[in-house]
Amino acid sequence: MAWIVVSLFILIIVLLGRSFILQLKDIKNINNWDKAQKRKFFWTFTILWTLFVWLIGGEWLYFIPFILGDVIFWKTFNYTFWKKRKKEKKKPNGWLGSWGDAILFAVIAATILRTFFIEAYTIPTPSMEKSLMVGDYLFVDKTAYGPRVPMTPLSFPLVHHTLPLIGGQSYLEWLKFDYHRMSGWKKGNDNSPIGVERNDCVVFNWPAEREGRPIDKKENYVKRCVALPGDEIFIENGILFINGEEEETKYPIKENQVEKKKLRRYVVKLKPKVLAKNFKNLQEFSDYCYQQYDIIPLDKKNYEGRPVGDFSIIKNNKNDLQIQINATEEDISSLKLKPYVNSILPTGSQAEGNMFSDPSQNPDGFLYTHESSKYSEWDEENYGPITMPKAGETITITSDNFPIYKQIIKRYEGEEMGDDTTFQKVKGGIAKNGSYNYEFEMNYYWMMGDNRQNSADSRVWGFVPENHIVGKKLFIWMSYDTYGKGIRWLRMYKPWMWVGIMILLYHILKRGIRWNRNRTRRLSK
Repeated sequence: MAWIVVSLFILIIVLLGRSFILQLKDIKNINNWDKAQKRKFFWTFTILWTLFVWLIGGEWLYFIPFILGDVIFWKTFNYTFWKKRKKEKKKPNGWLGSWGDAILFAVIAATILRTFFIEAYTIPTPSMEKSLMVGDYLFVDKTAYGPRVPMTPLSFPLVHHTLPLIGGQSYLEWLKFDYHRMSGWKKGNDNSPIGVERNDCVVFNWPAEREGRPIDKKENYVKRCVALPGDEIFIENGILFINGEEEETKYPIKENQVEKKKLRRYVVKLKPKVLAKNFKNLQEFSDYCYQQYDIIPLDKKNYEGRPVGDFSIIKNNKNDLQIQINATEEDISSLKLKPYVNSILPTGSQAEGNMFSDPSQNPDGFLYTHESSKYSEWDEENYGPITMPKAGETITITSDNFPIYKQIIKRYEGEEMGDDTTFQKVKGGIAKNGSYNYEFEMNYYWMMGDNRQNSADSRVWGFVPENHIVGKKLFIWMSYDTYGKGIRWLRMYKPWMWVGIMILLYHILKRGIRWNRNRTRRLSK
């Protein structure tokens, strides 16, 4: 393949060489060229540059032609900012032409930025409370693990999978690319070649989705990565163990990672008479808990129209008043000191029946088939052990562990890769010989929410393949509490934010002064 590209490269240089070289010699006078010359130079350079970058494998250099296009045609930025840009006489384009050019450039620039660099994301559910909260608007850094080349490139710009206003599919599947990830700025490690670390807050396409969408158009989720390829996880009485050691002791949060504020469910026994002296009713008490501890009040509902469930009543009579709350250890330590609190005890799993049985949370049926009855005793507090598959490793698949890896063999490395035969071979091998040696093609990760008793995560729907990973949480640019507190200013505070605001205000003030000066001159005439 390489020799074909080299031959094509040489052929193009031979055919266009003389005129292209002459244009290169006259590059200083590019502003004096007519549009036909500029277009010819731009497209010749783009073709030659693309072939050259392909040969050397310098993926990020593909963006150079976009900068060249801006220098030649759009002139959005002054790349020689140390020099004063000469004003060019332009033929009047009309307001439609001017706005059209501006909108076209903005859409192209925003699409490139969103596809390869950063993307906005909203936290819709409380699975990461209070680390990432409902109403947090954050940017996802796609360059951390390396951006994926779009697998479905023919799509409406700046939207995910659904068209705005009118609804419907926002992409076409006429053209599809295989999974390819460009190099990122994070260094790979022994477990993750793309640089994912334990405790990273990762945005990914929900792998278990069954809507028929391509991988890069599946719904986006955000969870904390707790286990990397090759790790073994085990949960006992709500405590997570990784490779046989307690998670929080062995793998503490690093300085550059999102602080973990784990929630748990607690049953709080209250003293009714003492409580009545401090609050008119339970609603007022729940409002107090909201103001003090961010425990969502009794009367609030989530985005699906259901009660949030952070504060609920278990028993309510004269002598026995019990409530259930979701809170952090710090909040509980404070509540215990209140005179109207009798006792506070943590609760275990409250899942009714099989935790894998809800098709809305586990549409792929992970560990919920007739083959997986032995896993029906697992719950959110007692789970595993399970080992994360690692690319290139071979394991022996038997009827015992087949339900754990069935999803991977059948779907992630089968249907989604265009392989419809391997799954049947594995099943046939187990039926005939009792086992089958299977080599994994991809790396897999285990994602969990910090609000672990209220999170549908890998425990429910399984592994996250590496080709589903989008990026890493960068920063929160806006946080709005929809339950009554409004903008959460402290969640947005960062030094860089105020630097950005000062730069923006400076440019607004500068433009305002210039406009006022020009207006004064016109009036004086």
